[in-house]
Amino acid sequence: MNSIHTIDYVVIGLYVLAMLGIGVTSTFFARERDDFLLAGRRLRFPSFFGCMAAMAVGGAVTVGGAQRGYTVGIAGLWVGGSLGLGLIVLGVLISSKLAKLRALSINEVVERNYGTAARMLGAVLTIIYTISLTVVQVIAMGSILSLVFPSLSTSAAMIVSGAVVVFYTFLGGMWAVTLTDIVQFVIKTLGIVVLVPIFLLTSTTYGDIPTLMSRLPAEHWDPWSLGFSGTLSWILLYVPGLVIGQDIWQRMFTARMVVTAWFGPVVTV
Repeated sequence: MNSIHTIDYVVIGLYVLAMLGIGVTSTFFARERDDFLLAGRRLRFPSFFGCMAAMAVGGAVTVGGAQRGYTVGIAGLWVGGSLGLGLIVLGVLISSKLAKLRALSINEVVERNYGTAARMLGAVLTIIYTISLTVVQVIAMGSILSLVFPSLSTSAAMIVSGAVVVFYTFLGGMWAVTLTDIVQFVIKTLGIVVLVPIFLLTSTTYGDIPTLMSRLPAEHWDPWSLGFSGTLSWILLYVPGLVIGQDIWQRMFTARMVVTAWFGPVVTV
């Protein structure tokens, strides 16, 4: 039975309109190349932190991490933990001379050090990585939207949700991404910090918190229940991906100062 009510649809509609409105508004800020690609390299710590935090606490953590936590227990923290390790590594790299190169992409940095051929190879790898990441994200958005709107097929929901993201990103570039990231970070934080405790304290389905905890299998309390290879697989999946991902590099280069690019990811973790 569908438990979505009219007020829920209204909130979802307002959210989509807000994202589109931010995209339109961002066009007034994105007047030059650096504005569109890197938000003018002008993000101070509060804006930079919100942008990075929204990326770190994204679908992989809120949806994927929750699913892993449900199936394997506390070891599901390795989903978010691996993302955190990747951010720390990247923050340390950017705090070096890389932040002073004023580059627009990771492949531009590669070319300066290893030549045009290396940049071409890096571009191919970046395209493959970005397409793979985008496909997964669009599928996730479409799957969730099709559950909210049962009349929509998953394919149609993927097209609609993907079109919204492409629309506001195309209009405002990195300014639009930054501003929408901040809004999404606030929404996700309120949902996790405020709504989850309310649900736990008011739900009568599983009893009180001690009762719920007592029903969990003993292995759910073991952070190493995935074993060495299972834990290592999550680290290898996310840490290298973050270090070479154009999406995260582009966010890092938006920082106004080098110390912001270093301190932001560490605080985010």
